[in-house]
Amino acid sequence: MKKKILISSLAILIAGLFVSAPSYAAERTEVYTADLYFSCSFGHSSSGYWYPVANGGSARIYDSSIESGSPVCSGTVLLGYTLPKEVVKALKEHPDLKVRLERPSQISCIDFGYFSYRFTGPGSLDMAFRIIPVLCAETLNDYVNGLSAAIPLVDYNYGRNIYVVYPLIGKSGLAQGFYSEGYTGWISSPLVHPSQIKDCKGHFKSGVTINVDGENKNASLYTIGRKGTASMEESVLLHFDCPVRLVFYYGGPEDYSPAYGDDPWTSDNAPSEEKPFSLRLHRVR
Repeated sequence: MKKKILISSLAILIAGLFVSAPSYAAERTEVYTADLYFSCSFGHSSSGYWYPVANGGSARIYDSSIESGSPVCSGTVLLGYTLPKEVVKALKEHPDLKVRLERPSQISCIDFGYFSYRFTGPGSLDMAFRIIPVLCAETLNDYVNGLSAAIPLVDYNYGRNIYVVYPLIGKSGLAQGFYSEGYTGWISSPLVHPSQIKDCKGHFKSGVTINVDGENKNASLYTIGRKGTASMEESVLLHFDCPVRLVFYYGGPEDYSPAYGDDPWTSDNAPSEEKPFSLRLHRVR
C-alpha cells in the first residue's frame, strides 16, 4: 500500500522542450534539439538499499556503499521518450538520421559513460542511464538522533530530499527538502531543512512551515512517516536531477559538433565518451 501511495504521488519530471535550429553549412539541413528535464527519486528498502520508486529499472544504491563514503549506483534507471513529430518526419526523409546524447548543463547526475536504448513502439524509445549519486558528506543522522538507517542528504545543486508526510487525518503528501553542502545552515523556508526535524518519529520543531504538494502548511500538523504504517526511514526519498539533451542530425561526425553552452567540449567538461547512435523509424506491420 505504501509503495502504491509513493508511486502514485511521484511523477517522472520530464519536460521535452523541442526546437529546431537551421544550419547553413553546405549539404546540411536542420538540427533538432530536445532538452529532457529528467528526474529520478529513490526510496529506501529495509533490505538495505535505495531503489527508483517511479522510473523503473534495476538501479540500486546500497547502504554499505553510502556508509563507506563512496556511494555507487549499480544498475540503470529508465526514461521513456516519444519522438517529436518533427523527428519522425525527418526520419522519413533521411533514414540515416543520428542522435547525439549531451548534457545541457554540467550539473547532472547522469553517468555519461553508460547509455543504452531500445525501441518500444512506433516513434518511441526506452533509454537506460546509470545515475551518479552525488551525496553530501553530512547525513540526516547528523541532525536527527535515533534513526536506524543512514539517510543521505542531496545537495540542492544536484536535487533534493523529498519527505512523505502524513497529517493527523487524511492521505499522505510530499514535502520538498533543501540542503546546501556549502552553506549547511541556509534554510530556504518553506522547504524542509534537516535542522527543522525534531526527532526520529518524524515530528517537526515548533513554528516551522513546510510546502506540501504545492501548498504551505503548518508543520505541526504533519509527521514524516506514520507510526505503524511507514517509518521515517522509509518515508525519505533521494531525488536527483538529470538534465539530458538529445540532438538529432544526419551525416558524419563532422556535421555536428557538440557544445556546452556557446563553448565546444574540452577535456575539462567533456563527458567520458561521446554518445552518438543511429536512429530508425519503428513501424508497425
